[in-house]
Amino acid sequence: MIQVAISPCPNDIFNFYGLLTKKVSCDVPFEIKKYPLHELNKYYREEKFDFLKVSFMTYLQCQDIYKLCHLGHSFASQKGPVIFSRKNYSLEELKSCRFASAGPDTSAHHLLQVLFDKPETVIRPFNEIISAIQKEEVDAGVVINESRVKASAYGLYEICDLTKLWVERFHLPTPLGAFVAKKNLDDKIYHGFLNSLLQSIEYAKAHQAEAFEYASEFSQEKDLLSIEEHVKNFSLNQEFYSKEVEVEAVDFFKRTKVDPLLMKC
Repeated sequence: MIQVAISPCPNDIFNFYGLLTKKVSCDVPFEIKKYPLHELNKYYREEKFDFLKVSFMTYLQCQDIYKLCHLGHSFASQKGPVIFSRKNYSLEELKSCRFASAGPDTSAHHLLQVLFDKPETVIRPFNEIISAIQKEEVDAGVVINESRVKASAYGLYEICDLTKLWVERFHLPTPLGAFVAKKNLDDKIYHGFLNSLLQSIEYAKAHQAEAFEYASEFSQEKDLLSIEEHVKNFSLNQEFYSKEVEVEAVDFFKRTKVDPLLMKC
């Protein structure tokens, strides 16, 4: 049986909607499990799943066992990871702030470190970053899930969009989430499952209202407009990027400043 792991974020649930609800069939048996991003990144290193969604930074740090699939990724040119804070800091003031981040193996953490020259950072699970800001444990935090569209609802300021800053500086989209598969998978299994995933994505596109509603069952945010915006940015916009742009963006992301200690498998 194929073992698959994805996040509960709306864009992953949307892409896998047809498979999760058995609206789309697959020639080989499969099981799909859902985990927070930090756990997915850990399972990547443990080689626990045949297919899984991880941070691009996690994939780039070790490529011995897994390869990039030809679909299922998350790229963004805007509306990516954002910085929330209790105060309305300027970009210059942010350089001396203490941040909460989901961890050095996440793309959002990499954006923060490159764009703000390695600010002081503490690690929190992605779903605890907003509360860490509210409790004044940190000055600001990098928010990467669907809650990123609702700063004011938490009594916080949205200071900037890290993806937008990245694109303005480097003129490339940001690789955020990578969908990968084990290199030793049988070709028939690999292509068969990805063909079913493509059908699942197309089914969700044709039944968006019910797919958004289904995604809300697993989402930290229950507001359907927030979920729809998240999905449109991270799933429905992926046809905008050519394969050449994706390759260039991933290559540049890898070549930007990374702590060599993180490059170990």
